Amino acid sequence: MRGQNFLHPDLEFQLTFPPDWRTLNQKTAVLAQPPKRDALFELTLSGATSPRAAAEAFLAEEGMRGGPVRGGSVHGHEAASAGFRAETQQGAVEGLVVFVAFRGGVYRLLGYAPRDRWGAYQQAIRSTIGSFERLTDQEALNVQPMRIDVVEVTTPMTVREFVARESSPVSVESVALLNQLEPGARLERGQLVKRVVGQTPP
Repeated sequence: MRGQNFLHPDLEFQLTFPPDWRTLNQKTAVLAQPPKRDALFELTLSGATSPRAAAEAFLAEEGMRGGPVRGGSVHGHEAASAGFRAETQQGAVEGLVVFVAFRGGVYRLLGYAPRDRWGAYQQAIRSTIGSFERLTDQEALNVQPMRIDVVEVTTPMTVREFVARESSPVSVESVALLNQLEPGARLERGQLVKRVVGQTPP
């Protein structure tokens, strides 16, 4: 996350969420909710062969009503969209689903809310869906994940000196916690110490 912008360097896409919405990046989905938690946005990879086929299959699910499926594009990428209504265990919901073809896959961008609240969130969800585009920022694309490495201390020093010497991308306190030590603790020659390597997102 960079502010309200979600950047995915590996899959090379980005998305912008409304102000104050809380986000959650899971293994197979990106989720977002407004402060009142009375709406939901979800981004997943659908596994479908085309946006239209994916939208038609979505509307054919049990309990789903909506349509028609409309063709179009999102930032130049083939897309298919449909409004829908559905009955859930939590009550009636209304929403919008858009399937976008991108880099050999078809992404599902889904937003919905209780039927009586959909009007309050429809524009924010449409704006989020419309922000889906290719990530071209080279600085963001080149970010490498931070990793834990174990090194042997070659000369006595404090944790603070160790962090300064290793040019750690995280704080002294974080390295100390990782090693179950205090920030001012002394490290002895030959001691194995965990360090963090990589870089923080730009």
